[in-house]
Amino acid sequence: MTRKTISPKVLVLSALLTLPAPAWTASVAEQKLAAALGTKADLQHGAILFKACVTCHNSDGSGEFNGDVPAIAGQYQRVLLRQLIDFRYGKRWDVRMEAIASSHYLSGAQDLADVAAYVSALPRFTDPGRGDGQLLAHGMQVYRSECASCHGSSGQGDAQKAVPWLAGQHYEYLLREMYYTFDNRRPNLTNHRVFLDRFTRPDYQSVADYLSGLISAPSDQ
Repeated sequence: MTRKTISPKVLVLSALLTLPAPAWTASVAEQKLAAALGTKADLQHGAILFKACVTCHNSDGSGEFNGDVPAIAGQYQRVLLRQLIDFRYGKRWDVRMEAIASSHYLSGAQDLADVAAYVSALPRFTDPGRGDGQLLAHGMQVYRSECASCHGSSGQGDAQKAVPWLAGQHYEYLLREMYYTFDNRRPNLTNHRVFLDRFTRPDYQSVADYLSGLISAPSDQ
């Protein structure tokens, strides 16, 4: 009786199919991120790819004051890659961004690396939409107590850990994303619920206003 051998590829596929969907997706997402981070970026190609983004993000990456679109110019490359991949694999939700991140324009690791590097190299936006400024002292207190240990004393984030630069981001966008996180509409930020569960409405508003007015120096990229 002849014994049949199973191809290693079939074994790998079988193993993947037995994983829970979120675990499989997370594994693929991490592989895509690692591939993009290991690619030498082409800024000229990135500029071409970014043309598909300017309708929403503007040619200078400044986004929109009303909070619908964030300022992304000068954001850390690793952060931009992380977010694009999260949109692609259902770890962050937005119909427009999910479509862009999954489109043929950004089909591979090279495309992702190129557009992220180009945006990261744009001059950082320094004139964001702001709140009413009435709770800035409270915002500073809450931010330093609850957020600064990860996001930095000046909202500068951490390039290597893919913690985003928040200083100088649009007030309305920051406020919206904190509410989304609290409301479980940011699957990639579930660990933030432990902080946001304690926030009152003035806490949200004051922290967003405080961060929108910060201008900080970049950490090492």
